[in-house]
Amino acid sequence: MRPVPGLAVLVDDTGVLEVVLPTGEHRVLASGLGAAMWIALAQHDWDPAAAALALAPTCDVEPGELTGSLRAWMGDLAALGVLSAEPDGKP
Repeated sequence: MRPVPGLAVLVDDTGVLEVVLPTGEHRVLASGLGAAMWIALAQHDWDPAAAALALAPTCDVEPGELTGSLRAWMGDLAALGVLSAEPDGKP
């Protein structure tokens, strides 16, 4: 899965991640672990296993468990229209 084109993604000074769809209809806010998961996924080309390996030591959780959480969260984001299963991110 990849982000849909045209997302606005911001992280404010307090570490809150805000993702806004191009239509402006939906807004997703995440702080703490949610923001860290988004950043790790972006840094690892949206590969949840690679992101989990990088993030697991800072979360004190097993990479396999974190991979499952990342995949579930990505599914939730896809249901909201933030992520797409298409390689170019287009819905």
